[in-house]
Amino acid sequence: MTEKQRKTTAIITFILIFLILFLTGFILNKEWDMIRMKKGDDAPIIWEDTYPTDNVLLLEMEDKHFERIDVRMTDIYYLPNKERLHFGIWYDLSDYISEEYAHSVFTVKLEDEDGNVYDENRYSKKRHGIFGKFQYRQISGVSLDGVKELYMSIYPVEYVRGQALEMEPETKLIFTEALAPLPEYDHHLYNND
Repeated sequence: MTEKQRKTTAIITFILIFLILFLTGFILNKEWDMIRMKKGDDAPIIWEDTYPTDNVLLLEMEDKHFERIDVRMTDIYYLPNKERLHFGIWYDLSDYISEEYAHSVFTVKLEDEDGNVYDENRYSKKRHGIFGKFQYRQISGVSLDGVKELYMSIYPVEYVRGQALEMEPETKLIFTEALAPLPEYDHHLYNND
């Protein structure tokens, strides 16, 4: 190998290493918030008022994948004094980006064993990665006191002839009285002090 060939090989190797490091850094930068949310390193809590004025209880989810609609969720964070559940959902952009899907993409409803429906939703599209989108979700008016079972239904929302319609949901059992009392969530993960 001549001196010129060695220099050319070294330059090409350097450029390839630089491109690989640049692309890795770019993807990690774009996906970092999504990775933290998916792993549970950052609680998807929507703080509306003074922070925090309630104990945050953790409802750990064993099965976080709604397979039929291909949506995943975080653990659930329960604020008992405010009667709110907070959680996050994420989905692949390729599955739900089209003119057919409404801006919010999903409606989330809870229902207990007595048929009481909790559907006072708030959401925020906080995180957006290269491949997926993450939504903070909050459902208000939920008290787990005396609830034996609580089910979550996620409805994809499609536009049909200009109207937003809830499509067939996927439903999972997310809480049973056997899980009570819930452990307190470690506040240091979201406390800025």
